[in-house]
Amino acid sequence: MGNRVYLSEYTDEMSNIIFESNNNLPLFWVFLLDDKMLHDKRKSLINCYNDEDRDGDCCIFLDNKTLVSKVDTAIKYLNTHSTELERRFKDFSDYVIKVVGDKKLEIDILQLADFTSPEEFLDELTETTRKIGSGELIDEVKYYNENGAIMYELVGYEDSSDYEYNFEDFSKEYKKLQKENRERIKEAKKEIGLATKGDKKREKIKHILFNIVFTGLAGLLFVLGGIAIIFYEGRYFLGISSILMGIVAMIFAYANIEPK
Repeated sequence: MGNRVYLSEYTDEMSNIIFESNNNLPLFWVFLLDDKMLHDKRKSLINCYNDEDRDGDCCIFLDNKTLVSKVDTAIKYLNTHSTELERRFKDFSDYVIKVVGDKKLEIDILQLADFTSPEEFLDELTETTRKIGSGELIDEVKYYNENGAIMYELVGYEDSSDYEYNFEDFSKEYKKLQKENRERIKEAKKEIGLATKGDKKREKIKHILFNIVFTGLAGLLFVLGGIAIIFYEGRYFLGISSILMGIVAMIFAYANIEPK
């Protein structure tokens, strides 16, 4: 399963997943946080992580006003450092704001602390958000500017979301990725089906050959042997017994040519 993180709409103590990611914190989620927010939540997040049942406050919540404010700040930052990421972030943020509406956004990312510790995880994340707040170019943006990034790395996946509209309706790039992903899954299933069909065909041939060559041929030899015993040795009982055994074997072979 890995360490999964979630971006969700939070309402009536229920979380409805918008995006999720596995063993990775999508870059655009980081822009919804800030160092003060993480500093204020640090103690409760660490306590929650160390709680065996993790029943405490393990998530960060943003109301609509805070969410819109963080989005505005992020767009200004990306406009300075990466107009390409700014364009893609706008698709992402427009979608998240539309889904969340006047409810809260829940950011559930603490499971990634399993790779190190909650203290180290929060320290690194706080330092990154501090740099963003001061307008400093962070390594992640620099890396994606130089090497590119697919939308999954930036926003996560929406496979578990359950809304009447999807992010691919907002982002042509994400729609293309989803289409390619569906085609890969379809092709993989097709290959598995062909492989299974080939295996079944080979099994069928083996089954038929076994019944015809071994069981059927053995039966025929018993019949011919029985006839020879009667005509050349005059041993009727043994000959007739051999013929009957051969006939039974051939009937069995014929009846089992088609595998069940």
